[in-house]
Amino acid sequence: MSANPSLLIVRLNDTVIQTIALDMPVLTIGRAADNALSLPHRLISRHHAEIHTGGDAAVMIDLGSANGISVEGEPLPARSVFPLVRGAVVQIGPYTLTYQAPDGAEASVTEMTDEETVVTFRADLQIRIDPRHRQEQVAEITGSDFFQHLRDEKRRLRPHSPKAPNEEPD
Repeated sequence: MSANPSLLIVRLNDTVIQTIALDMPVLTIGRAADNALSLPHRLISRHHAEIHTGGDAAVMIDLGSANGISVEGEPLPARSVFPLVRGAVVQIGPYTLTYQAPDGAEASVTEMTDEETVVTFRADLQIRIDPRHRQEQVAEITGSDFFQHLRDEKRRLRPHSPKAPNEEPD
């Protein structure tokens, strides 16, 4: 993991109640106390969701929760996988989770010059994950050519972003 991990800012009623460094490969989220992020509320399933991080990528996975997840106000289908980007806002029951990439990982809109273009896109990607093989399947997905292509495009579109120490120059 990087020296400056991504953060997950947890709010309840617009009040920040917790900030979590995503410095582990998997963050479990749910009502049960055995989750890394325990959200004690009746609308939260015991094991509601997970966030998987690896390299420059982070994805949120709905574990088939009864009340689901909304990202940017759009409900996600049960058992779906959603790539997280800087500033993504996820609603789980009454809790709002905001994903923050580390400083320098992505250029913010305010740091861009007039010559740069901001391109925003959304891709709906549904992947079925077998709960018995979840960790291996998610590792395979985030290591796939598709995710590698996304990382390559990010580097291409953001050429002035600092390179991580273990990255080779293009």
